[in-house]
Amino acid sequence: MKEERRENTNEAVNEHEARMDKIAMRATAWLFILLSVVGIIAAALEQETHPADFLIMALLCAFPLILGVIMLFYVPPDERREKRLQDDPHSPWRANLAWRSNNLTPYSGKKPKLVIFTAVIWNMAFAVFYWMIWRDFSSGEVSSGTVQMLFLPVAGAVLLLWSLSFALPRLRFGPALLEMDPFPGALGGHVGGSIVLNRRYDPQQRYSASLALIEWSIYGGEIRRLHFWEAVQTAHAEADGEKRTRLVFHFETPPKSELIREPDEIPEGPHCYWQLHIKSGSPVFGFSRRYRIPVYEVREKQSRHLPEKLIAKLRQNTEVITEEE
Repeated sequence: MKEERRENTNEAVNEHEARMDKIAMRATAWLFILLSVVGIIAAALEQETHPADFLIMALLCAFPLILGVIMLFYVPPDERREKRLQDDPHSPWRANLAWRSNNLTPYSGKKPKLVIFTAVIWNMAFAVFYWMIWRDFSSGEVSSGTVQMLFLPVAGAVLLLWSLSFALPRLRFGPALLEMDPFPGALGGHVGGSIVLNRRYDPQQRYSASLALIEWSIYGGEIRRLHFWEAVQTAHAEADGEKRTRLVFHFETPPKSELIREPDEIPEGPHCYWQLHIKSGSPVFGFSRRYRIPVYEVREKQSRHLPEKLIAKLRQNTEVITEEE
């Protein structure tokens, strides 16, 4: 009864969040459309406006207008995912677009995407005001209103710099794509793979890898994460050419019957997901990536390309540190 109540609570929270996301999306879309219409009308009513200036302002106002229309007809990811799941019920991991191929990108959460999205939207929405500020300063007719509007490009520049800070690690280490072996990972079998870094191999550098089955849920507005099963090991590092490093990991997961919770078919929202975390031993080196990976009951439970000697070596230095009784 308690588990059923918690499941119903999680479903209610998930539905409420989806409903609020739709409302926020539509409100933002209509706001962009309203800003565009107001900008175009203001440009048309402005006296002594040169036709070329009016055309530029109309084009700048068209960006948020187009964006608003796109957002109005935007289909939420959950609905698209549900349709993909119905199209391919025997491969539920393919419902997640990130798992369509065996090249998984690091999971960065919503914050970088939100910052980048806000930076793009902010600068597009207020592009017409940037042009008006530049026009006033270039003509020497700077009014108090123009000075007050200076916070718009300043805020836009701050958002762009903040967005750039999320791109710097990618520029330093490369995309760090995860290639799993096998794909997807197997419950009661192997979960392994490799990651290539755009950094020269250093035999002194150590990397740790951890694989965890995590459940997160919301209680009283607080996010809670519980590790039902977790194992750690020292990843194998080797040179991959002259300027790259390949990291290899390999875990053996318990069968589905031994897990307290089973990972949901779609590992998003208030339920379970498998997470791989690989980081450098030296904080100065600063490499740390998390991946949400597919782990299911599948026929193929063994790694195909990892050598047996390497698997045995990784098995010896693997330690299960969390397993709920």
